[in-house]
Amino acid sequence: MTALLQLQGVSKSFSRPQGIVSRLGSRLLGRAPSAPVQALHRTDLELKQGEVVGLVGESGCGKSTLGRIVAGLHRSDTGHRFFDGKEIDRLQGDEHLRSALNIQMVFQDPYASLNPRIPVGRAVGEAAVLHGMVPRSEARARVKELFEQVGLEADWVSRFPHQFSGGQRARVGIARALSVQPRLLVCDESVAALDVSMQAQVLNLFMDLRQQRNLTYLFISHDLGVVHHIADRVVVMYLGRIVESCPTQELYDKPAHPYTQALLASVPRLESRKRAFIPLQGEIPSPLSPPSGCHFHPRCPHASERCRQEAPELKEVAPQHMAACHLFS
Repeated sequence: MTALLQLQGVSKSFSRPQGIVSRLGSRLLGRAPSAPVQALHRTDLELKQGEVVGLVGESGCGKSTLGRIVAGLHRSDTGHRFFDGKEIDRLQGDEHLRSALNIQMVFQDPYASLNPRIPVGRAVGEAAVLHGMVPRSEARARVKELFEQVGLEADWVSRFPHQFSGGQRARVGIARALSVQPRLLVCDESVAALDVSMQAQVLNLFMDLRQQRNLTYLFISHDLGVVHHIADRVVVMYLGRIVESCPTQELYDKPAHPYTQALLASVPRLESRKRAFIPLQGEIPSPLSPPSGCHFHPRCPHASERCRQEAPELKEVAPQHMAACHLFS
């Protein structure tokens, strides 16, 4: 499979905006301005055509920020973003627009991502009309086709969001993302707000659409069970850095990084009553003041002095298996 999307050396920081009152207060109290939060640090990522990549990690590790950079909703501070071998942010005019439309996002909250004052048919079809992909006179028919593809009744296009259940709104969100014929979907916790039965149905829909449209997915989730079910490859993040990446089954069978091992050990299991639940020890450090060296070393049972001083590089520890840990150097 060829690379559809590549990120190279992407970093992103966020600073808290300060108003006049905050600036005056800082000066009067002699405080320095709040330091920026580094959400991503020199991150590389590659998605191949037709591949489903699961992106996992604890809350605050940078998963959503990475997904939004992939989708073009955030601009990175450093690094490069390529689609089909072309650097997206250097393209101009129609070529840039087409590359941007090729990457769409399905958001986490199906309740908040739809305008309650607009019929769902208009919300789904407006982008295709705006970008000249379908005449306005044919937009309603196109939306009905999309509704049928995602498992909704075609005559529901005139309804408003409050008339749909959570699972149905999730399907509306998927239809809206598909309306501009993308090749890559970024799914940011897209089933997290649904109950288990609805999760299974929406996940099956994602897989059916993958086959029908040859879609590529970046599937962001905190649920390791969901990722195991849907992903071909899993990327593990910790405090703004990728610490492991490999095919899904190998990650679950032979996790290399101590953080991945701890994540998998913390998942409750039903198959063995004798197996104790082992929670991940310690709290994730604040991104305002991350630890030196390997960010995971305060929580790692194998940490050495080298881990405290030197950040490990992501390197191949087995065929198609990358990990950032000094245990393998």
